[in-house]
Amino acid sequence: MWLKNAWQVAAFAEEVGHHILTRRFLNEPVILWRTQAGCAIAMEDRCPHRYAPLSIASLQGDEVRCGYHGMQFDQEGRCTHVPGQDDVPAKARVKVYPVVERYNLIWIWLGKPELSDPSQVPDVHWMDDEKWVPSRGYHHIRADYRLITDNLLDLSHETYVHKETIGNDAVADSPVEVKLDRNRIIRAHREMPNIDPPPLFAQMLNHQGKINRWQIAIYMPPGMHMTEAGVHPVETSRDKAFMFRALHLLTPETDSSTHYFWGVCRNGRLDDQAVTEAVRSDQAHLRRGQVRARVASRASARERPSAYSLGRHQGRCRARAGPAAAGIIGRKGAARPDIHFAACADGRRQEDRPSASRRLMPQRSPPLLLTTAACGGLRSAPDCRPRRAFPHLSYSYAAPFGPTRDTRPISDQRLCFLLRCATDARNLLCLVGDHWPWG
Repeated sequence: MWLKNAWQVAAFAEEVGHHILTRRFLNEPVILWRTQAGCAIAMEDRCPHRYAPLSIASLQGDEVRCGYHGMQFDQEGRCTHVPGQDDVPAKARVKVYPVVERYNLIWIWLGKPELSDPSQVPDVHWMDDEKWVPSRGYHHIRADYRLITDNLLDLSHETYVHKETIGNDAVADSPVEVKLDRNRIIRAHREMPNIDPPPLFAQMLNHQGKINRWQIAIYMPPGMHMTEAGVHPVETSRDKAFMFRALHLLTPETDSSTHYFWGVCRNGRLDDQAVTEAVRSDQAHLRRGQVRARVASRASARERPSAYSLGRHQGRCRARAGPAAAGIIGRKGAARPDIHFAACADGRRQEDRPSASRRLMPQRSPPLLLTTAACGGLRSAPDCRPRRAFPHLSYSYAAPFGPTRDTRPISDQRLCFLLRCATDARNLLCLVGDHWPWG
């Protein structure tokens, strides 16, 4: 199940020219090309005649000619020519997707065309701003995009996965403040004062002494992530900080693969091409380490699904990792009610199988919207007990004799279970949005 009514990145602008570029988004085959005037076009990779892929087609001026029987289609998807006959069927059309070119990116709308609004394209102007310089790249990752979302929201992994570039002990050891605003954007904020500089920041600042650092992981569904980071020597002021905007733009390809477009934008040493290349090289190394960790984690989860149970773990490990490990990112299909949710918010061991009166009806798992950061990956008390991320949230569940509304405060663990079992993303957002604990 996908969130289709959203703008998602299809390509870097320079990738799309007067030739056919083939990609798959949300399990749908798509071709991208430009008209002779430079307008970007996205069409379904399928001829309506015999369903031949248009990826084997050719461009004839501003029209696509099918490589199987030679039917031609204009940029609106209308058939304009059928070889051997004058009659052109009105219903012979190719599906065309709304496209916007902005910030040196091609954005595609895969949902209902009438709902597309170019003003709602996410603001990533740092990719095309004279006050910032981007280092950009792309990775094709053999992993569910929800796993990458989980990775990008819990940046404590930087300490261990990216220790050669941006990570050190300060990242994992610093408390994180998590907020969910009314636009359903998640922000996970860390302040790291008076710390040793990680290798990449020491290079950027040309400074080996103590620094102040902050970073904010920002997430907007379905796949737009940005990490705001700033560093400066402790003897200087914050307004003189060297700042980064690390953009992670995820577009699902299939159930198990993702297009990962990234750009690291900086506000210092703008004319230093060597720095641009160094950041690009470091980020490519950083992404490779991140991919290896996620693939290894996924392979381990498949071999030992019971490893998601963290009931025996103590202290902050349970507080930070419990909800994600309990299965918030489930495989598609039935919401498995037999999962052992041992890492519950109050630390008690739950039953191996929920009773019939508390079991939700099996439904398809929705895309990940709230992960470790929003659902309990928090350290807010000295004794490391997890606080309730949504203490006032009430919810509905399917009982044997019909829907029942339970108005008891919901635990983080129960919220995770609900998120996994919600029938669709729109209902999920309404479920969370109806009862805001922040007013």
